[in-house]
Amino acid sequence: MNFKKLWLALSAMATFGLVACGSESSSSGPENGDSSSSSAEQIVLPESNGDSLITVSNFSASYSTSTTVKFTGAVAAVLSVDTSTVIDSVQFKLGNESGYASSSDFSFTQITESVPMLSIGSVLNPSLDVSSMAECGSFTVYLIVYGHNNDLKLVTTASTTFDRSVGQCSVEESSSSAEASEDPTLTAWEVTLSTSATEAVGVDLDSKKTYLSTELVANAADIDLYIAREARSAVLYTNAAIEDGNVVDASMIAEETRSGFDYVSFNDPCHVSDFKYNSSALTISASEFETVTSYVVITSKYNAATGEGFFVILPHEVVNVGTSNLSMTLTVLGIN
Repeated sequence: MNFKKLWLALSAMATFGLVACGSESSSSGPENGDSSSSSAEQIVLPESNGDSLITVSNFSASYSTSTTVKFTGAVAAVLSVDTSTVIDSVQFKLGNESGYASSSDFSFTQITESVPMLSIGSVLNPSLDVSSMAECGSFTVYLIVYGHNNDLKLVTTASTTFDRSVGQCSVEESSSSAEASEDPTLTAWEVTLSTSATEAVGVDLDSKKTYLSTELVANAADIDLYIAREARSAVLYTNAAIEDGNVVDASMIAEETRSGFDYVSFNDPCHVSDFKYNSSALTISASEFETVTSYVVITSKYNAATGEGFFVILPHEVVNVGTSNLSMTLTVLGIN
């Protein structure tokens, strides 16, 4: 995905702000904050009026922690049909398998002024706390978008589903009384890597120490990431690639399930639980990073209880340096 196009799109929506890691805006949409809704209340959606003028794409749900469901997708006015169309507000509703309303605790950031488009994950940053839900099974989340143009008030709806297993509902008494384990806090720092022989080419994430290209092989076991130029592109590799995968305790990498731009604001601390990745995808093979995607890197010092050795990498746009070299700045989230 082109970084500049994404950045321009995000900048256009900056008026609404990006929600900081580990922080939720606990405002609710119209008719949305009533957690006392009876389970016997049938879900009723407003009549759609404007599907051709306001579209919802890729609306989906996924667990970010064992008790929190996050939502992503995009909403946009079809300006090619009517340039006066705008989005005014959104609302979320939760229904069970029988189509009845379920008690819920949605939180998301309100739209403060009408917009032509918005990212659900980055701007609204909606989440659903399922820790107090007594029901299990399949749930449907309905997104209701309100808008208008010069002539009409518009309503568009979309839905997605998520499952809550019996195991998630059955919480043993001992677990409720047990002392909650600490969720390690991550802080941000930056490092710039370059293919130039006189600049840092690799980094040990645990110590934040950087290395020149002449120091790669001798320090292969310590280096977690390094940059190389392949054809005209910059590629980030794990240390497993330095000696054809024969490095002892090589770092492992997996793509994070959401865009790194969900985490570029650090007004509040981020925590390990804020990030969700496919642990089965962790690999020690050479890995190429896309510059607009976030990645989880696990080093040989990884400790799940303390968060040591757990890092989230947000690569910035590649910069040309002279005629033959490239550089890339990485925002790193990790334990200080």
